Amino acid sequence: MKRLLILVDDQLIANFYREKFQALGIAVDFARTADAAVQLATNRSPDLALIDPVLPPGTGIDLVTQLREAMQGKPVVVFTHAPDPVARLVKQAGVTRIVPRSENHGEAVVSEVQALLGLGGSLANFSDEDREAWVSAMLEGAPEAINEARVSMHAFIKEPQNCDLLFDLFRQVHHLSERTSLVGLNAVYKMTVAIETFLYDLYAMPEQVNPSVIRTMSQSIDFLATLLDEKTARLVKDPSTSDVLVVEDESETRKLIASAMEMVNLKITCAAESEMAMSILEDNPFDLVFLDINLPQTSGFDICTQVRQLEDHKTTPIVFLTGLTTFQNRAKSALSGGNDFIAKPFNVLELGVKALTWVFRNRLQLV
Repeated sequence: MKRLLILVDDQLIANFYREKFQALGIAVDFARTADAAVQLATNRSPDLALIDPVLPPGTGIDLVTQLREAMQGKPVVVFTHAPDPVARLVKQAGVTRIVPRSENHGEAVVSEVQALLGLGGSLANFSDEDREAWVSAMLEGAPEAINEARVSMHAFIKEPQNCDLLFDLFRQVHHLSERTSLVGLNAVYKMTVAIETFLYDLYAMPEQVNPSVIRTMSQSIDFLATLLDEKTARLVKDPSTSDVLVVEDESETRKLIASAMEMVNLKITCAAESEMAMSILEDNPFDLVFLDINLPQTSGFDICTQVRQLEDHKTTPIVFLTGLTTFQNRAKSALSGGNDFIAKPFNVLELGVKALTWVFRNRLQLV
């Protein structure tokens, strides 16, 4: 009998893989900590180690080196959707394989392990009925998982210089990202993975943390509770068909915003001045508008008021881009019909998370 060692710090993910691999006749050992994994690898002689490198207190890169030694040349596979910087590091550390992201990630991982262990035959049960059972289990556990993320978030807000608290929040969202991918909730996964990547970027470069970033972080974590509602999670559609209009006169800022939208797979149209923007809006519906406050000739507040008079855009989310998030600007934003704002200079990943949050809210008619 083949033996598999799985290192993952999330019980639902552990249960998912236990069921799949045991159904294939594979003996499974689990570890929740790096030390336990190395000990099991030494004592139980598994044929393959399947690991999530996102473990406290860091990315688990040292673990990969230790496991490779304990595994004595047997495969070490990373199954998780770790952010790109983590994936690059574990690759450098010498893992055998990083299973690429896919819409049916659980199935891809099981298939990869079967191939590496030299096991033929059909995959474990991935029927529609089986998938639905795991979707129900994931959604049932979502409120508790989100509550844990909120606890971590509020702890970090109280101590914004404490990177360990930020990493803990990242890890909580990472687990949600992995869960939604496993069960095929691909639209929700796009939101969770955007937040996960954003949080890891902040952890890697904590000097980026500012009031605007914390506000976006808080908004997105709270919105996950809505997105992972029992009915909403099943019905929400892929946001990649959404159209975003950016009204901004600075070309470099437009390029930056375009990069942010590309990262989260949103389509973008740009306008450099108010007349062009209004002409575009009169002829085309949009799911979101980013609007610079300080445009030449006409202020963003005035444009926002005009946009709200268009039938197709009475409730379209409008997010102001501003270098000054003063109380006065916030008040004007609300009075002119704006929904939100983001401070310049902005974090590109923050902008992507902000965009997805409002696109989803618009799609769900929560604006």
